[in-house]
Amino acid sequence: MKYKSAYIIIITIGVVLFLSTMYGIYKLGNNFWLMASLENEKARITECKSKYFGGSGSRGTRQFGGTKYTPIAYTLSGKKITGSVYVSSDSCRENVGNDVTVLVNLSMPNGGHINTFTQFWLKYVALTFGTLLANVVFIYPFILGIKKMQNA
Repeated sequence: MKYKSAYIIIITIGVVLFLSTMYGIYKLGNNFWLMASLENEKARITECKSKYFGGSGSRGTRQFGGTKYTPIAYTLSGKKITGSVYVSSDSCRENVGNDVTVLVNLSMPNGGHINTFTQFWLKYVALTFGTLLANVVFIYPFILGIKKMQNA
């Protein structure tokens, strides 16, 4: 088989993308389950928590690194809920003072999730549909191209 190594590479990438898609679907399903099983409470975003992400690009320029921020919301009952998605300082500060709905676990003192699109859904929606798109855009044309070369 003349193109065996190409097939192996394409199949490996396809499997990784497929598994990533399945993980995204699993996490989206988990989010629906959390919405059904946790209590909704009103909260207000009062501050932003910072976290440093190391990383450097070529020639010492920092790419994808630096300090990022996530919102912290407090419910009326005083529970502290920290966001899970880190964004730029400006993007986080824009949300300070906003009222949001949080999903809280009554058995955990500070366990919960900020129920906004960015904090609760975006990363898994992007993972699921991004990997599906990658399969269609990259893997399928490679398989068609290899098959055409074999038939030639």
